[in-house]
Amino acid sequence: MTATLDVLNQRLSVALHDQTYDVWDTEEMDTLITDAVAGLWPRLSRELPYSTSTITLVAGTYVYSAPTGALAISRIDWVSTASDELGPLANGNWEQVGDPLAGALKVHVSPTIADTGGTLRCVCYGRYDLTTNTVPNDYVPLVLAVARAEAYRRIASSRVRFQQWSGAEQVADTSINELMQMINEADSEAMLQRRLRRTWQRPVPARTG
Repeated sequence: MTATLDVLNQRLSVALHDQTYDVWDTEEMDTLITDAVAGLWPRLSRELPYSTSTITLVAGTYVYSAPTGALAISRIDWVSTASDELGPLANGNWEQVGDPLAGALKVHVSPTIADTGGTLRCVCYGRYDLTTNTVPNDYVPLVLAVARAEAYRRIASSRVRFQQWSGAEQVADTSINELMQMINEADSEAMLQRRLRRTWQRPVPARTG
């Protein structure tokens, strides 16, 4: 099942025993899920399609925008104007510049490379999202655990919301101590999932501020 926002929202409502959205409305659950997915980076990252992560070189231009969605680049391969593979660019022939989290990641290329021309193919990493590049099913338990723990923390800090939740769809009222235990259990589950799962990224050879 594709992990879209609607799908994860429904699964979170089941996990929180609030399928009628009495305690957490659907907009708040959307926010909890969105924040949890955003928090996967950089430990769990998405490798962008290599074939489309390209930069076309232009003589006299030495700084280029990184491929759309890229937050880190680990390797750049050079392809000539005749489509011949020229191999990876060596360290010192390129560097990352700009702020990737602000969507301003750029690639600074050696003038010798840029003026020769051709195309750069980049090995890039970026975030998962809730529309096009959805979280793999293996990572869904982590997203739900993080979202669930934050949801519990929000009601633990509000007596009105806690009382509303503790009496809703429960066999018996839940004490604040039991709620704190549920927060700890969700945090522990998230921590376990983080230890078990990590995307391997090749080392990033160069970056400046």
